[in-house]
Amino acid sequence: MALEALKLNVPRKKSMEELGQLEKNKSLLKSLKLMARRGGNQLQEKQDACKSPAHGEARAES
Repeated sequence: MALEALKLNVPRKKSMEELGQLEKNKSLLKSLKLMARRGGNQLQEKQDACKSPAHGEARAES
């Protein structure tokens, strides 16, 4: 009977470990998405800055 309990416990333990890994993956994915969004915003700001006439004038002077 103890052996059956052990057999039943093994898959449960494994699934808990997998759940933990899934949670880690989810948090990593969230942080990657945030980083990508910030990076995209910075890129857009740089593009906007390059298009602005003030930036172009400053570039022409230097």
